[in-house]
Amino acid sequence: MLKKITCVFFIMILIISQVSVYCLAAEPVKIALEDTEVYAGDEFSLNLLVSDNSKIRGMAVYITYDKEKLEFLSADFGGILDENATAIVNDDDGCIKFVYLSDETDITSAGRLLNLKFKAKDTAAGDAEISLSIPSKGDLINAKGEYLDCELENCVVTVLNDNPVSVETESESETDIEHIQDISNISETVENVESEEKTKDDSVNIKILLISIAVVGIVIIGVGSVLLIQKSKKKRG
Repeated sequence: MLKKITCVFFIMILIISQVSVYCLAAEPVKIALEDTEVYAGDEFSLNLLVSDNSKIRGMAVYITYDKEKLEFLSADFGGILDENATAIVNDDDGCIKFVYLSDETDITSAGRLLNLKFKAKDTAAGDAEISLSIPSKGDLINAKGEYLDCELENCVVTVLNDNPVSVETESESETDIEHIQDISNISETVENVESEEKTKDDSVNIKILLISIAVVGIVIIGVGSVLLIQKSKKKRG
């Protein structure tokens, strides 16, 4: 009888562990660019952001921009990367290939992968899309060489041609305020990514707890039923 109870108990523990593993399945890696508005002739920056705990060991992301409206200027790597990152630019096709490949270091924290600097052409007007793509599964892997699921968020740069403040009359203080707002927007975006990931983690933990409680309850009911049946048999005997 004791062996049967022990067997049932271990089976239930196994079920709990399998449910927990399923619930903790990795969320897709989110890689995103920010929408922005600029005036024709202005230089501006965009940040390529990644979500938290992505565990990326290798990646290749293609960034395609509207070369008719935008002129690419430069690319600087974010603080969460090391020397294993590089950017290959093809101005003729309006494409930037961002590559990260490391033998030892994973990308594990949310933050900025790349800062892209562009200039809106003097004749540009309207929306200019900048899109992200990962051509194959092998272009986004973890340390085990496993493919990672990914969600890509493109951005739209809206180019305005009716700037109310001319270059000649714009004060240095106004320029400083714009720079401070840009930095604030970057921090806010990173904080939002971290907050979303924390909320999802809390939700997953609550689900696991509820499932575990339910399964333990089933185990207790099952063991109690077996004991009652055994006790009833002994009385009849």
